[in-house]
Amino acid sequence: MTQQDNKPTINFTKEERQRLIFNGKRYFSIAVWPEGTFKNEYGDPVSHDSHFNSYEARAVCRGLEKQGFGGEGKIFPIETRIEEI
Repeated sequence: MTQQDNKPTINFTKEERQRLIFNGKRYFSIAVWPEGTFKNEYGDPVSHDSHFNSYEARAVCRGLEKQGFGGEGKIFPIETRIEEI
């Protein structure tokens, strides 16, 4: 995980970005989780999903903020955002 403007970011390989773009998915919803609750394949507390448009990505972020991880209302992200691929 790298830091840019004090925000954790996700690093993707060129192949990963190309695969996501090829699939027509143009935005990421990104959630940063409290330490000890979630780790991605790089060991960072950041999850992401790809979406066809910013509205879908924004809806996922809002759902996570309101309902938490898995919609269970137990673990909530400390930050959510969308990024264009």
